[in-house]
Amino acid sequence: MTANPSGFTVRTSGLRARASYADGEADTLWWEKRALLDVFMIEGNPLGKDQYGIELERKLSTIQDGIMDAFDACVTEAEGIRDKLADTGSTYDSVEPGWERTALERGSASSVHPSGFGVVGPVVQGVSG
Repeated sequence: MTANPSGFTVRTSGLRARASYADGEADTLWWEKRALLDVFMIEGNPLGKDQYGIELERKLSTIQDGIMDAFDACVTEAEGIRDKLADTGSTYDSVEPGWERTALERGSASSVHPSGFGVVGPVVQGVSG
């Protein structure tokens, strides 16, 4: 998208790069959840059969279900972030195709804050690609 009167430009390549990063994070979370499920299966009730183990036995599946639900929510959130970033990049590209190339040629989209976001001159930039 070329600079407009409101003074901002979006780096869609940066949006796509962050979408890819969020996708990788979702995959990592899924594998970590799978590894934790394996631990639950192997360990069972770690407290044994004393009074504490008996009490834990009653609550263990509820605790494990809560943990797995939390992992699922994190994966869903990461996938949602991925999808929204990708959709936003696609929307900007469909509105003004080729804007980023011309912005880079003009030198108006060349520097990005180390965080990946930032304001540089009259241009508000997305993440670096």
